[in-house]
Amino acid sequence: MAQLEGLLIVLNDQSKIDPLLKTFLANDVRGCTILDSEGMTHHIVAEDKDENHFQALRALIKNSPSHSKTLLVAASEGEIQRVVKLALEVIGDINKPDTGFMMTFPIDNVYGLMKK
Repeated sequence: MAQLEGLLIVLNDQSKIDPLLKTFLANDVRGCTILDSEGMTHHIVAEDKDENHFQALRALIKNSPSHSKTLLVAASEGEIQRVVKLALEVIGDINKPDTGFMMTFPIDNVYGLMKK
């Protein structure tokens, strides 16, 4: 079996989620898992009962999205770069504020996946 790699996309700009998934389907990218996610700072600030404790942080993050979608894709080593390219075509400049981020990583062991 070919070496697997993973792609993790944290997408703050949720308007991109449906176009991204449609692009994946149209290009035979399967096995994408989508999770609702929230950044640590947003969570701490939202849950803090001491109004003064995180007041400065509240001011800094008040206009940024509090919830994200996290996508996980596993694919063969060569295939993952094609998936990254497709994702960037939909997302655009991922370096813009409040867009999100992506990273790839090697997958050493897989359990519970059905073989094609």
